Amino acid sequence: MQYWIVKCEESQYPYYEDNECAWDLGTRNHKEVFKAMQEGDRVLCYVSGCEEKGIWDILRVGAHSSESPNVNLIWEQELYVPLRRLKMCSQKILGLNPEKYACFNNSDNLVQQGTFFASTKEQFEYICGLDENLGSLTHLIDSDYKVNSFEKQAGQQFRQFFKDFSARVFAKNVDMLEIGEFPLAHSENSSYAAIGSALHDLTPYVCSEYSLKIKGKNSRENKENAEKNRSIDFWCMDKTQSFEAWLEVKKVWFSISKRAKRDFDSYCRKYITGALGQIENIKQSDIGQLARKNVFRVALFINPACCDKNQMPDSSDSETTPEYIHKQFVSVSQKIAKEELGIQGNLNVLTSVLDLRDMQDWHIYEGEYLPYVLLHAIVLE
Repeated sequence: MQYWIVKCEESQYPYYEDNECAWDLGTRNHKEVFKAMQEGDRVLCYVSGCEEKGIWDILRVGAHSSESPNVNLIWEQELYVPLRRLKMCSQKILGLNPEKYACFNNSDNLVQQGTFFASTKEQFEYICGLDENLGSLTHLIDSDYKVNSFEKQAGQQFRQFFKDFSARVFAKNVDMLEIGEFPLAHSENSSYAAIGSALHDLTPYVCSEYSLKIKGKNSRENKENAEKNRSIDFWCMDKTQSFEAWLEVKKVWFSISKRAKRDFDSYCRKYITGALGQIENIKQSDIGQLARKNVFRVALFINPACCDKNQMPDSSDSETTPEYIHKQFVSVSQKIAKEELGIQGNLNVLTSVLDLRDMQDWHIYEGEYLPYVLLHAIVLE
């Protein structure tokens, strides 16, 4: 099987589901590419001549004769990788293709004008992974998340939900890099728009700043439990109504510079303590306000992992950095939960990782490089 990238103007765009289109070799540029195509080859279609230029679909080559003036391209799967992501990852894409024909070169002209080139399987799959879920740039660490700790299939369902949710949060922020913005790097408040939008992508059942009545300690003047109102950053229920989650959002940070302590400082520990206390406190509320079944209490932490450009870690060290940060986060959170809050048992923790190293020049964050961004979720039932 061979892999190809071809270009089509939006005004001439012929591909729809179950539709086959014959392209006339005599009227197309780079016709040597079409002549080399064989039945079953996979093709990425780059659409230009529009605002949303980029790769729109995966096609496959249908049966055709070498004597025929046409090549048949059959629609296989919808895919949208916008131009802005192709631009940001062009050097990575080029590096995956050592062959004569490269999809992109050092000039952005080819990226913006589309291509008619052969590509490698690795390059093809990497580009496919730049779709809305950024599969080529993200991964999930779930080594400290035990699905058997939760009822029935709820634990597994929430893990997949968090994976899809975090991928969407990351994608919305990566798209902002085109204009020099990256809200996740600023504050928890600046990240609310992407978080709310990502939740709504997955389910219609979403509330922000939802108010709960929390039972307080007994008062000397009043034997009845005092109640006070507090708000939860986000509440959501998955679209099948199989579970619901209450999310408190906080921002921490982690330096991976060579001479850094590589640990969470006292400020970060304070935020972890506060968030854990808040989600533990939800148990004192009238949870029946919206609860159906399988209620998850989640402390969500935005964690930019940055480094000084003069103290960048070695490449081998950089590869293991996300796993190291995850383990540090689990260790610190576990200690806080047991020693300060009296929460017994091991915490269930998920960490989603966005790898920005493939982006050109990485991302500059307040004078430092930002090679990774992590989202940690401490999940209590």
